[in-house]
Amino acid sequence: MELERENSHWEEGFFYPFEKKRFLFEEIRKSSFSGLITAVYGLRRVGKSVLLKQLANGEIRRGTKREDVFYYSFDEKTDDFWEVVNAYERRRGK
Repeated sequence: MELERENSHWEEGFFYPFEKKRFLFEEIRKSSFSGLITAVYGLRRVGKSVLLKQLANGEIRRGTKREDVFYYSFDEKTDDFWEVVNAYERRRGK
């Protein structure tokens, strides 16, 4: 599992180069503080990953530890959800 490749933001000083915010950015950002799960879904190539990476940038800028921001795309992979979660927890020592 290539968690580091999916999470370039773990590298000190790295930010994703997507400055133009999508129209749903602020709504999803607020939703992320609700404590509930927010699903982001839609057609291919409409900006879902860009939106999530912008949220990652924002969290890091607000002081969240880079390693605490986790991104994983299941788009073209058949990895089991719980295997991915367990791999992340092992990496974090939890």
